[in-house]
Amino acid sequence: MKISVIIPAFNAELYIEECIQSVLDNEYPDVEIIIINDGSTDRTGDIINSFKEPFIHKIHTENKGQSAARNTGIDKATGDYILFLDSDDKLNKEALIKLKKVISEKNIDMVLFESDVFFDDNSLTNRFNPTYERAQSLSYKLLTGVDFFKTAMHENNYIVSPCLYIFKKNLTIDTRFKEGIIHEDNIFTTMLLLNNNPSVYCIKEKLYKRRVRHGSVMTQKKGDKHLNGYYACVFELTNNPPKNHSLVLTEYKKFITHMLDCFKYTNLDIATQNREEMEQMQNQYENTINQLNSDISALKHSTSWRITAPIRKIKDIIKK
Repeated sequence: MKISVIIPAFNAELYIEECIQSVLDNEYPDVEIIIINDGSTDRTGDIINSFKEPFIHKIHTENKGQSAARNTGIDKATGDYILFLDSDDKLNKEALIKLKKVISEKNIDMVLFESDVFFDDNSLTNRFNPTYERAQSLSYKLLTGVDFFKTAMHENNYIVSPCLYIFKKNLTIDTRFKEGIIHEDNIFTTMLLLNNNPSVYCIKEKLYKRRVRHGSVMTQKKGDKHLNGYYACVFELTNNPPKNHSLVLTEYKKFITHMLDCFKYTNLDIATQNREEMEQMQNQYENTINQLNSDISALKHSTSWRITAPIRKIKDIIKK
């Protein structure tokens, strides 16, 4: 089973060597590493070029952002499965072997896992405490993408980072990262799960190591890029919803409402926003909520909802 590890990198000279080496330390026999140098202006490109292994593919592009770099990696990948790795993070030494074992035993499309967190600077430990642990109710069960999304939202445990799962490349035929924004993971992961409804298996093992550092998306002060990212996610998921969103409409509304809240609270942190723009965005916020409520109401009053009521009742009885 061939695995394509895709690493987008921008001005990562302090971390990229350690990142690449963590993949090599896996000693997995059938891997390709695709590194996209996204227009770096430091020594990132030189460090990437210093690796001479034939299975390491180096792509140097002008700066287009992480989404475009990831999409380039997807296009170039020849593996059966794809795994994303951020240029300042690391893989667990046994990650690839363990993932192959699960995939081979379960014959599944996507395996989700957990992450450890480590800090570049001890001063960050009191300000940031991210956790990347999967709920027990999601773990060690064969689920569909739809069921996984539904349960994860119920458990408030929907982790969208594409670095925390491995998936079949053929799931990306109609799915790509939205370019030009941050927080694009919200769209990509949701589309992957609900468009394709893949077979999903979740394990409670920390196979990834996430670095918390100054200047990352996680730690930087909220600004226009964050605001625009959340707005773009809401707009995309509202106007171009995935195929199976109607099967999880309540949870889908909850997810979009969460992003709207992120947008709303980010707005409060940005003093430079024009009042007219603020009012327009607030109106869009309210219109989106009203539309989602209308969709749910229409579904519950539809003929198909009434016809399937006995089936849902039986399923509830069986669950008890």
